[in-house]
Amino acid sequence: MGGATGGSANIYDHPLSDLSHRQEIQRKIGFCPQIDINFELLSVKENLEVFAQIKGVPRSKVKSEVEKVLCDLDIENIEDLRANKLSGGQKRKLTLAIALLGDPE
Repeated sequence: MGGATGGSANIYDHPLSDLSHRQEIQRKIGFCPQIDINFELLSVKENLEVFAQIKGVPRSKVKSEVEKVLCDLDIENIEDLRANKLSGGQKRKLTLAIALLGDPE
């Protein structure tokens, strides 16, 4: 298969070729990969705090955002468990929780 020879792609009316809107686009999108992404030696809550900061959630809102996602996915009961101690289903929930941080559209 050959490479693209023309065309364009937009996300929320912003062309992907224009990197000036990259941060705005990142805040609007939640990405949940098929493989689980987490830091295995961190707890569920610590993973969410780290990824919230990576995703650009303001520091003043990280705690409330993490608490919201924990509650929305009903995983408050595992927030202190290290990721390497989670079951397969719990790891999927953590990956989904990471995708939902920042309230993507």
